Amino acid sequence: MNKRTKTILTAIGIVAVAGIAYKVLKDKGFIGKGNGSSSDPASSGPGGGGKMATVKGTYTNVREDNYVDAGWWDNLVVKVDGTGTVIGTVEKSGPGKTDGYTWYYLALTPEVKDASSMWGWAGEHTHGWVREDVVNIV
Repeated sequence: MNKRTKTILTAIGIVAVAGIAYKVLKDKGFIGKGNGSSSDPASSGPGGGGKMATVKGTYTNVREDNYVDAGWWDNLVVKVDGTGTVIGTVEKSGPGKTDGYTWYYLALTPEVKDASSMWGWAGEHTHGWVREDVVNIV
């Protein structure tokens, strides 16, 4: 193998490892928006008061942030199937970044949390955002 090929493969490996490390650290809360500081627009608005969020239709997408990004690096955490399935407990709510919907920040149930891992060893998401039109708050 020539030196150029080794260099390219090494660079790809470094980028892959950095991407996985970023994802794990973001999921664990070490990097990101923080803990709902006053500078976070999504932390404004009524809190959840411990209410539960359930699937309204046939499924609900839980996302890493309060907007839909289905681009190259999709922000989908997990797809929860089944009408009435409990997704999690509402911790806060606020307006979406790119739409007029209210989004709810949830502490995910153990079943949803377990299903949210991209790889078993990479860690699960403990929280996620859902849009008001696809959930029932009970």
